[in-house]
Amino acid sequence: MLDKLLADAWLMTEVIVESGRPAVLADRRDTSLYQLFVQCVGRHPQHVAVRLRDEALTYTQLHAHAESMAARLLQLGVRPGDTVALSTVRSVQMVVGIWAILRIGGTYVPIDPALPPRRIQAILRESGARVCLTAAMIRVEDDDGELSELPPLGPPLAPAYVMYTSGSTGTPKGIAIAHHCVTRTVISPNYVAITPEDNVLQLVNYAFDGSVFDIFGALLNGATLVLSHHDDATNPERLASVIDEYAVTVALITTALFNAYVDIDPAIFAPLRKVLFGGERASAAHVNRALNRLGPGKLVNVYGPTEATVFTTTHTVDEPLDEVPIGKPLPDTRLYVLDSACRPTAAGVPGELYIGGEGIGYGYWRNPRLTSQRFVPEPDVPGALMFRSGDLVERSDDGELIYRGRIDDQIKLRGFRIEPGEIESRLQEHSLVKQCAVVVSGERLVAHYTGGRPVDDTELKDYLRETLPHYMIPDHLAYVAQLPLTPNGKIDRQRLAEQSATPGSRPCVRRMVGSEREEVMYRLFADVLHVPDVGPHECFSDMGGNSIVAMTLASRLTRAGYPVTAREILHHQTIDALLTEMSDLAGGGVDSGTFDAGGQPVVRLDGDVPRFLDESLAGNGRLIGGTPVVKEYALTAMQELQIGFDTAACFAMEPLRRPLDLPALRKAYGNLIAQHGLLRSMPIEGDDRHLWREHDYRAEDPPRIPIIDATNYAATDSALPALIEELSTRIYSGSQLLHQLAVVRVDGDQHLLAWIVSHVIFDQVSQEILSRHLIRHYDAVLQGRSPYTEAPSFEDYVHQLARGPRGLDVSDVVRTFRLEEFHRAKQSIKPMVATTGSLSATNFTIVVPLRSAWQKEHPLDVALGVHAKGLQSYLHMDELPLLFVTNGRQYENRRYYDTVGEFTDMVPMLVDARASVHAITQSIVERLELATRHNVNFLHLMLDPEAQAHWPDIGRLMDVGEDFADLDTLMFNFLGEVAELPADSLAETSWTAPHPLPIQTLLNGITAVCSDTLLCTFRTSCAVDVPRIRACFAHAAAELP
Repeated sequence: MLDKLLADAWLMTEVIVESGRPAVLADRRDTSLYQLFVQCVGRHPQHVAVRLRDEALTYTQLHAHAESMAARLLQLGVRPGDTVALSTVRSVQMVVGIWAILRIGGTYVPIDPALPPRRIQAILRESGARVCLTAAMIRVEDDDGELSELPPLGPPLAPAYVMYTSGSTGTPKGIAIAHHCVTRTVISPNYVAITPEDNVLQLVNYAFDGSVFDIFGALLNGATLVLSHHDDATNPERLASVIDEYAVTVALITTALFNAYVDIDPAIFAPLRKVLFGGERASAAHVNRALNRLGPGKLVNVYGPTEATVFTTTHTVDEPLDEVPIGKPLPDTRLYVLDSACRPTAAGVPGELYIGGEGIGYGYWRNPRLTSQRFVPEPDVPGALMFRSGDLVERSDDGELIYRGRIDDQIKLRGFRIEPGEIESRLQEHSLVKQCAVVVSGERLVAHYTGGRPVDDTELKDYLRETLPHYMIPDHLAYVAQLPLTPNGKIDRQRLAEQSATPGSRPCVRRMVGSEREEVMYRLFADVLHVPDVGPHECFSDMGGNSIVAMTLASRLTRAGYPVTAREILHHQTIDALLTEMSDLAGGGVDSGTFDAGGQPVVRLDGDVPRFLDESLAGNGRLIGGTPVVKEYALTAMQELQIGFDTAACFAMEPLRRPLDLPALRKAYGNLIAQHGLLRSMPIEGDDRHLWREHDYRAEDPPRIPIIDATNYAATDSALPALIEELSTRIYSGSQLLHQLAVVRVDGDQHLLAWIVSHVIFDQVSQEILSRHLIRHYDAVLQGRSPYTEAPSFEDYVHQLARGPRGLDVSDVVRTFRLEEFHRAKQSIKPMVATTGSLSATNFTIVVPLRSAWQKEHPLDVALGVHAKGLQSYLHMDELPLLFVTNGRQYENRRYYDTVGEFTDMVPMLVDARASVHAITQSIVERLELATRHNVNFLHLMLDPEAQAHWPDIGRLMDVGEDFADLDTLMFNFLGEVAELPADSLAETSWTAPHPLPIQTLLNGITAVCSDTLLCTFRTSCAVDVPRIRACFAHAAAELP
């Protein structure tokens, strides 16, 4: 019946008239993409094929690296026809990896490394991938070693790629696409002519099919593929810089991002020859606004499901429109518009779009049942299949197609294709959810669910994040007594969508607005999020905010005179946090008060401050230790290390940018201690390790805050630094409280908060958390409100580490982090450790001015580049066994950025200093992200007794020596970008001080970047040539491209 109806159906096809195209079509089924690439290499050998900032490869170089990597794949056991996963951020290595897989006749499976680990594992399992390549495994360098012999080039025998999208049955589905489908899309198409003069910008994530146009459209036509970093797409200044600096001429962008940029300034696209946009229904208002600014012929609306290879139809915008069509088909594409009975529809009558022709893929990978449902035989074309798109379209009188929506529940939102069934399936696996339905309301994804009782939104979202990508996490979760039904008993999704859009359905408690800045912030937040009002503590993401909305909000706030970036909005999330970050908190809106010690102990600056603090600490220890013990749990390996080393306490001092109210500050400090488990815990010795003993302190009796009175003290300028130096050498020992807060009174209106905290519970991030949370509690007490006090507990983190690596075995970790090579490189360094004894250490600084070109680069690129190239020159080593210090605060989907504690990890990194600066950074970032995704904490694997038993090779290959004597051979600790450097740090200095640890140190470097300056502070217990090290670093900085 279907065949008969289709035989009479209205058929829409493109007549092929392009010169030379018939010859291309005749043999393309027998020609692989790699063969076409080799032909392109022959035509344009020295033309730049791909670039990412200063890293670029010509066609000849890209071909050579692909061949080399292909040989390595053979050595890994990959054979023609195998699927090979590729999980990397956008990089030159990514492109090399794709061509290497295609070179040996394999099928590449792109996987976004930002996906939840469980989803990555599901894709790896479903795809049957033999190997998963990361950027760390793909080295872009000359290789003189012996390589496996590559098979001869021939016709393609396997799909070019399998790309996974959301699946309605609860698991992602893979779509297999043939080589000739890609050729049809990018070789001599009718919608854009790409030439060697073009620079094609890749903004689309390579795990989505839009990247197929970017990569193969550029590299099969002799053009240059310009890669961008992930954040470039949502940063107007950086995107404009990339377009300008690399003379970008062609770009594909999602419709949502296109609309956002049109709202900001469509002139950003002015330098481009063609701007293609698609992924969801186009907005005529935005298209017309862009057309008015850019002129005709530049804008192309593109449409096509992944199953039909990127694009099916296109429409070039030449005049203003009331409605933007999806256009006419690509060459060799046949379209049928049919009603529910598979009868052709007349012009102006909606029907389902069936797609046939050369762009139709093989079907769903390893899923014949689903393939047979959606890929049906095409009449009058023997052996051909056509794809039932599920898209509702209608044909205009002039033959253009207009998109009308879906015939099923599939959602296209913010450029992503989402199957609500997959979200619903996962949500219904939660023990407290009975039924659910996911709908789209405006720009928000809303999940309605039933069950015994409402479930905390955070709990449900965290549960979904374990398996679903970020764009499938509902913006809003609504508990309902029952789901509405249609007369035929199905869930009434239209009614749910209408309910979701009802104003006032979201509770909101807004605080009083006290300044023009606050008024603007509240108004613009509500405006861009399309909600009636916003509360100060409501999360931006929970209200439907995403990176594109953040970009729009950042632009509008900046234009209003309050500069902020999209990244800062996504980081801080709430208006309250943003205002705190942006504010000059002097005065803070808090009523002024007079100084009153209120019975708190006071000591003069010239008194016995250490003894005074000891007495106060003991008092607080008795106060908290007198409350019941609620739990005991083990210390982490890093904390055991700190206790074993008897490391000195951390001392930090900062101004209190509010009038001092001591009773309120004591109450705030008590609330802070109650909030963070480690602040009310004391270490005790267990049978074979230390344990935390956590007390049930609830701040009814506020702790003491000792006061150091420095008023009217003539030598304050010199005495305060002396006090800091003395307190910085204090050591906490035994079972006692490990932190203390004091107030330094400088004059009647000026006070400093002084923290003295044990390294066992304190790292760099903890300092910021303590300061921020204390002020929040202080403001809350003064204003009579209760702040949000929840945070992931440190015990949760201990249990997280105890889970061990997920989805990796020992060989995976050893291979990915190149631990065998790391070990060999470390052995070659050991003879250089000509020790002068570890009782003292030489400390010295290196100050490196940065050229203007590098002031615009990412600070980590600058720091790592100079560090690696400088050490390469000084040590005469190309591969450096660097121990990379990380904050260790995120593993799998758990984040601990609001929890006080010592989270530091030390990740072994074999750094190839011969690589480009960006390649060095990319390699390290890839490995750090892998450790995060798979729950790999190296100190835990190396030092925890239970982990050591299961992972003995990790400690052996990291080779920290007896009693950790060789732990600190080469270490890199990056503090990031700082607003300003102390004036006295701008001169290079050196000094000798007691070594803080009983170990040997070759070069332990702490690095920070401040606008035009790189500051490196080194510690060494060895006989090093400090002037030569400085010269090597200066030369490395001067040689940066």
